[in-house]
Amino acid sequence: MAWDLKELESLTIARLMVASPEFVYEQIKFYGTNDDSYWSGKWRLETALLARDDKLINLALAQFGTHEKIIQTIYDQASSGAEDGNKRRYNLGLRIACLSNRHLSRFNWPDFRLESLMAKGLTDEARALLTNPAINYSVLTALYEKSECFEQVDEDTWVAMISISSANERLNIDKKSEDGPDFELMDIHNAIFNCLKTLPVTETSARAMRSFLDALDPAYTTWPEEISDVLKRWGNVELKNYKGEEEEGWLTRLSMKEELRCLIAALYSKRSTKIKYKPSYFGSPDNPDIALRCAFYAGHTLSEKEIEAGFEKDYDVFMFAILKNPYVLLNKSKRALIEGYLRDRFMIAEYRRRCEQIRKDKPWFDPNPVSEEGRNLLEEVHQPNSKEISWLEKIGAQNDRLAARLASHERRTYWFVLALILVTFFYEYVR
Repeated sequence: MAWDLKELESLTIARLMVASPEFVYEQIKFYGTNDDSYWSGKWRLETALLARDDKLINLALAQFGTHEKIIQTIYDQASSGAEDGNKRRYNLGLRIACLSNRHLSRFNWPDFRLESLMAKGLTDEARALLTNPAINYSVLTALYEKSECFEQVDEDTWVAMISISSANERLNIDKKSEDGPDFELMDIHNAIFNCLKTLPVTETSARAMRSFLDALDPAYTTWPEEISDVLKRWGNVELKNYKGEEEEGWLTRLSMKEELRCLIAALYSKRSTKIKYKPSYFGSPDNPDIALRCAFYAGHTLSEKEIEAGFEKDYDVFMFAILKNPYVLLNKSKRALIEGYLRDRFMIAEYRRRCEQIRKDKPWFDPNPVSEEGRNLLEEVHQPNSKEISWLEKIGAQNDRLAARLASHERRTYWFVLALILVTFFYEYVR
């Protein structure tokens, strides 16, 4: 039964105070995920339901409740006292539910005692908080700067926490409004770029950052004053595969190390400058450093001739970089030109991912191919699966026909043998 969110609170309280815990859980889940108004929440209802002191109802309130005091009370209760095995597991679930609550951004923030929480390492609780889009932005900036509650964690745990946070949608959610830009998002991305300056360069951190940076929407990354030092320091890492050879990149012919440098350059291709007439982007199409060519490909409003020249010069690496260029992807004629250059299945998947990423920020953007060649190409990506299904259907049909033939042969053999037996019996009887 759907909950009418406009129902009088007193009536709702009376109804849910006598309802089964399972029913209340579903109702609170519906209420917590469908009431989107900022200044909302039924304080009397949540307080009354908390007083029922039912485990399932408390779990619902922890995960979907809309009031800070409710979340704080449940979290405190789940964090105190001696626990046996079952109670410990239940209390852990309660704490994770509180840390996963999508209404946290409405609050001043409950006291989750982050120092002791992060001191435990990358636990399920830390994972829940670091991937919660409603997280206080200051927690993310502290993570990337390794300050406050994260200062105590060891290097491997820090890298792992950064990697986990890539799944947090807040990194790519712009909350700008008519009142102004989203300064919190800006602070988060400033901290991420500073992380590239301070994070120790190791095999582990390089692989983690290759994955982490890939999750970022270039529309929101910061505009640094310079990127040469960052490109240089990440060019010092040695990445080897299990054979001891230089590890290959995921999407290009480059090594993993060079692909990471190109990704950094493509994401941070815009230059922050107050100097009049100074270029607002890094790199050039003729730069000997392929990473700085990628900065140009990703940050400049390329003409169609420049797109053709870039593909001729750097082909797969050019495609890797230009897919980070929002100016190009928002232009239909340039998009059509890019679709004509798509060949590799992985690059096609990346193209589709970037189009979907743009649509999240710009709902009017159509992520479907804009050219006939692009439509045919994207259909061909799925064609092997269709062919496999077709072959399986044909094989199945052949098996059916073969089985039918075998059955027919069996019947014929059966009647032949039966006739032979009867003839033999009759012959012996006549004799």
